[in-house]
Amino acid sequence: LGIPTHLAPRVNAWSTVRAFHAGAIGSLLAAAITLVLYGLSEPGVQVVGTALAVVPMLAMIGVHVQFGTRLSAIAFLAVGGVCAWWFAVGVQQQVPTGWVTSYLMSLVVIPLILVGGAGAVPSRVVLWSFVGFLTGRLATWIAIAQDGAPPRPLILAWITLGFVVSLVLFTTRSTGRSERVQPELLRSAREEHVSAYRAGVEAEASAILHDTVLNHLGAIALAPDGPMDPHLAETVDADVAVLTGKGWLA
Repeated sequence: LGIPTHLAPRVNAWSTVRAFHAGAIGSLLAAAITLVLYGLSEPGVQVVGTALAVVPMLAMIGVHVQFGTRLSAIAFLAVGGVCAWWFAVGVQQQVPTGWVTSYLMSLVVIPLILVGGAGAVPSRVVLWSFVGFLTGRLATWIAIAQDGAPPRPLILAWITLGFVVSLVLFTTRSTGRSERVQPELLRSAREEHVSAYRAGVEAEASAILHDTVLNHLGAIALAPDGPMDPHLAETVDADVAVLTGKGWLA
């Protein structure tokens, strides 16, 4: 893409983090919509208070996207952990179906995994993803323990964590290959440019040579019989001296 080699890793990681933020927002919206639809299908279930738990998380994602500092990442994890606990408590009380409960809890843990952390270094992205997963897992575990319910596997959250780690490692390896290949591409482009420039200089030099020689031959042919005009002879001698030298090609 023309990105300098020393900036490519940070640019790729930055783009990945931005994509993670978008995924976090989508996950929270999916959790709220799914919970609301479940409440509509079950008239006796009260889900509005539980669905509101995603609002502070959405706000903190906006704050973290705006500032992108370590402090904003920590604040997001803190608020997100509390909101995940709040959401998990409501889901435990209102949703009796085990796999639905696990799915909804996973959806609020996923944004904590996709926090991206501060900066755009691949190793930090992975580290913050693990910290986010542990924060969300701890929050949901406390909610489950308070309700006395059996443990929830949160399979979707585990899959997301594996996907994040795999994606970051893959992009890091791809960037490493690009760093090795990019100098060769730049060298080839430079050599092609030099070759094109040399061909242009040679074509211009050939045109100048032919034009000068033909002009002098025409002047000699049109000159009257007898000795050559001294001025014409001087001009021809000067031009021949220049053409036989190499300085005019510089």
